[in-house]
Amino acid sequence: MTNLIVEEQHDLPLVSLSVAYRVGSLVEGDGHGGLVRHAAELARRGAGGRSRAELDAAFDALGAPLEVHTSHDAVVFSTRCLTRHVDPITALLAEVSMRPDFSEAEHEALKRETLGLLDDVRDD
Repeated sequence: MTNLIVEEQHDLPLVSLSVAYRVGSLVEGDGHGGLVRHAAELARRGAGGRSRAELDAAFDALGAPLEVHTSHDAVVFSTRCLTRHVDPITALLAEVSMRPDFSEAEHEALKRETLGLLDDVRDD
């Protein structure tokens, strides 16, 4: 099921786009804590045949930050851009949310980063 929600405000030539999935830590089984967050972050690091650097460059070239949020019941990919860039940004957002590459190298890098973050939390 797909829902499209449109809220118009014409004061500024900006568009905010979000793709939300009803999935989160609630669906993770025992021993799989953090799996949904990991998958969402990994999707942000390579999609549609583009590397992390290529995705970052594509979003940056359009002046559009890509944010990934995870919670206990949702994963949300969101960005905002000028209205004239809505078509290419929509295509990039679709690649990230629907065609992630799940690169092994990025997976290993993300694992190391996450373990480092957990060490920092434990130290506090």
